[in-house]
This record gives sequence, structure tokens and C-alpha cells, in this order.
Amino acid sequence: MQLDLLRQSITAFARALDSGWSSGLEPLYETITHWQAHWPPPDQDGLSPTLDACLSNGQTRAFWQGHAYFPKEGLLTLATFSPSMLTLAFGRLFNESEDLAARYSGFVFYLDEVLEEYRRHQPVRSRGMIAHHHDDYRAPSLYCACRYPATHAYFEAEVYLTALRALRAPNVGSVADASRFAKSVKVVWTFLQKDETFVKTQNERFAATHKNPLHKAAYTG
Repeated sequence: MQLDLLRQSITAFARALDSGWSSGLEPLYETITHWQAHWPPPDQDGLSPTLDACLSNGQTRAFWQGHAYFPKEGLLTLATFSPSMLTLAFGRLFNESEDLAARYSGFVFYLDEVLEEYRRHQPVRSRGMIAHHHDDYRAPSLYCACRYPATHAYFEAEVYLTALRALRAPNVGSVADASRFAKSVKVVWTFLQKDETFVKTQNERFAATHKNPLHKAAYTG
């Protein structure tokens, strides 16, 4: 990405936020707060109710519920069925020493395995559960952003690819790369946290909703 374009874009973004513009992702702050308050679970058997509490939001369910998209429902079902495997899955997902793409794919692999086991052991109950809905990485990125809001971000492939093209990044394909996304977030956050208007506005918005300052916000724009 071209750094001059990035700087210009961040300045415009910060000014838009300061003028009252909404990105549509502000409800994420509420879910991040719930996650931080409830994670980790007390034990494996407490994983499903903990996740239910973590993924709470009084403003919207759009991040985990939509047309043919129910990752929270699938996650809670599998966590109840096999808490030990789901505990391993989250351990892999939250291992910051690994590449982000490997963490996403490893998490999905665990869920695939548990889903197949669930179908074998619960043929009647599993008829309506055709997928766990984590394959496009939106949901895994949500969990990471809630767990580590200072270093991770919510991932939507089309939004990310559009941003890369707008910033004239080279070799932008039609499929988003999670590893590249992680690197991009680090670069963008380096510039964002230096923009006083952005930091002030985000702190004010967060404090107005949650009545405490946002020291380190996830970049979700």
C-alpha cells in the first residue's frame, strides 16, 4: 500500500468520525467489553455458557447471525457437544506465536472435525446443522478481536480487498490472505494511534457507551 495514500485516508477517516459519521462497527465495542469480562471459562464444561456471555450485544446480532449465517449457534452447539475439542480449538486460535492464517485454518479444522463427530453421534439433532459457518474467517477474526482488541481486527474479505485496491497495494487478488491482513493491521494501527483526532474520538465514543476510557482500541474501520 502507498503510505501517502494511507496517511491521507487516515486523516479523512478520523475527521469523518469526529464529525459524527458511523462506520457501522461501533457495536463491536460492546461485545469486546463482554468478552473481556467473561473470558476465560472456569473449566471445559463452562465453555459454552462462557461463549454465550462473551458473544452478547444489546445493539445487534449481525456479527454472528444473518441470512444462512449462524456461527454463534453452531459454536455453542459444538462447545456443548465436545468442550475438550473446542477448548483446543480456541487455544490454537489465540496462540499469538503462530501465523494468523494458520490459526484461522487450524481453528476451522478443529470445528470441522467436531461437526463430523456430532453428525455421527447425533444424526437427528444435526439434520438442521449443515455447517458451523466459520470458513470465511469472519467469526474467528471476531473472537480474536474480542480477545486481543489492541492487536487484532475484525476481518471482512471484501472490505479488506477494497481497501487494498484504494491504497494501490500491489498484487491484490480476488481472495483475501489472512497473513497479509494481519500485517496490514499492524501497519495501519501504527499510523492510526498517532492520529490525535482518531484517538480522541474513539475514546469519547467508547466512554459514552461504556463509561470508561478506551486505552487501546481494535482497528475496525
